[in-house]
Amino acid sequence: MNHWIATDLDGTLFSRAWAADDAIPATWRVESGKGDRIPSSWMRPDTHLTMTALQRIATLVPVTARDAESFARVDIPGLPLPGPAVIANGAVILDSEGRPDPLWE
Repeated sequence: MNHWIATDLDGTLFSRAWAADDAIPATWRVESGKGDRIPSSWMRPDTHLTMTALQRIATLVPVTARDAESFARVDIPGLPLPGPAVIANGAVILDSEGRPDPLWE
């Protein structure tokens, strides 16, 4: 078991406002009718570099107000965040596989 780093997502790791040319896509929406994934928020390159370095020595634990459906749209290249996670303002805890933790339930 390694160390854990809890981090907020929206406004901390990524934001809709950071859509610069060098920004990393962080969340996605599906275009109705076509099914294509379109980025809907972005991460700054320096934040991406920091978080990918930190994940080598610790488990990143997202803590967010997002519900499960919204959290499932988080997909950052090189930064797997399926779980553990604290979502829905702490109402749902996801295990390391991204499923609701049975002990928490």
